[in-house]
Amino acid sequence: MKKETQPIRNPKIVRAYVPGEDDRRRMADLTGLKIEHVKVAPNVPPKMRAGELLAVFDLTVFGETRNVIAEAVEAVQVNGADIIEIETGMVCGKGVAVLNRALGIIHGRSRQGQAQKDGQKKSVAIRTAGRKVDREGLYDLWGSDLTLQQIIEQSGWKQSSIYHAMKGVSREEAKANVQARLRATSKVRTK
Repeated sequence: MKKETQPIRNPKIVRAYVPGEDDRRRMADLTGLKIEHVKVAPNVPPKMRAGELLAVFDLTVFGETRNVIAEAVEAVQVNGADIIEIETGMVCGKGVAVLNRALGIIHGRSRQGQAQKDGQKKSVAIRTAGRKVDREGLYDLWGSDLTLQQIIEQSGWKQSSIYHAMKGVSREEAKANVQARLRATSKVRTK
């Protein structure tokens, strides 16, 4: 869903770039430019005169990495022109806020949303509910002289989860490692 913004009528806006052909009419309406002055973003930004503004929805129109965007902005600004984000009214020459917003848009597309992260945490909490010990504690129990049923009762882990977590670790190997760790910690305490 596109955000509706108020048109910015600025006599210094002489050209506009949009990400796709379907955005040309909307940009023309917002800037007051003729449709032929609104272009689908080419690989190279235009040469502009001092004081002119190039309108964009956001800087992602130039690319998806910091270096590509920075080079495009520098190419426009080299002769004294500047870039304006038409929806926010931010001008690039006034700090890195515009660049940071563009990078946030890019990274927001590729990263998990907060709802997904919350759902993932909830899923882990549901799966591990009722466990009394963590993986390291389970390893200690695995290396003890307890039976499998006693380990299940004391840890709160399911049998299949225990076997999966301890895959490739024999009980004798775990017992030797636990005893070695206990000896090492007891030596540290006595010193």
